[in-house]
Amino acid sequence: PGDPLRDVHWGATAHMSQIMVKSHDYTANPKLYLLVNVQRREDQWDEVAPEQEQPLEELISLAATYAAWARDNGVDTAFGCNARLDKLDDRGISVPFGGGEGHYQQMMAAMARLRLLRRRSFPAYLEEEILPSGITGADLVILSLYWSPKLEQCAQRLRLMGNSVTWQGAQEVQAYEAEA
Repeated sequence: PGDPLRDVHWGATAHMSQIMVKSHDYTANPKLYLLVNVQRREDQWDEVAPEQEQPLEELISLAATYAAWARDNGVDTAFGCNARLDKLDDRGISVPFGGGEGHYQQMMAAMARLRLLRRRSFPAYLEEEILPSGITGADLVILSLYWSPKLEQCAQRLRLMGNSVTWQGAQEVQAYEAEA
C-alpha cells in the first residue's frame, strides 16, 4: 500500500504470486560531491588578503577530511571549487566522481594546487557548472564561509533534482574569527 503502480515489479509479481515492488535504495551507490567556495562573503570581488586566508584554508582541509573518509568507506566522490589555479589560468577546478586511492590522490593534488583567487561568484559557479550537469542522487556538501538567499535558491534546485545539500563551515569559521 502506498507504492506507486509504476514501481510494481511485474516479473517478480508473476514469479512470487503476490505483488512485489521495486526497492529504490539511494544509498546503494552513494555519491559525495564536495564544493568549496573561496569567497569570504557574497559581495567580495577582490583577492583574499593573506591575513584572511586561514578560515578558507580550514574549509579546504575539511574538504580533504571528507575525501579521506569517502575513500576509506568506498564512497564515490567529486570535488569542485570556484577558485583559479593562478592569476593567469581561468580553467575551473573540478575532479569528477570516482573512488579509490588514485582518485583520492587526484583530489588532494587539485586541493593543493588551488589558489584563493575567485574565478567567478559561487552562485554563478553553481548555476553555470553544477546545475547544468544534471547531477542526481548525490550528497552535496557546500563548504562556504557564508550562506545567502542566492545560495539557498541553488541548493533548492539541486534538492529538486534528487540530491541532498548540506552547508558546512560557517560556525567553525565564526569561532575562529572570534578568537582572532
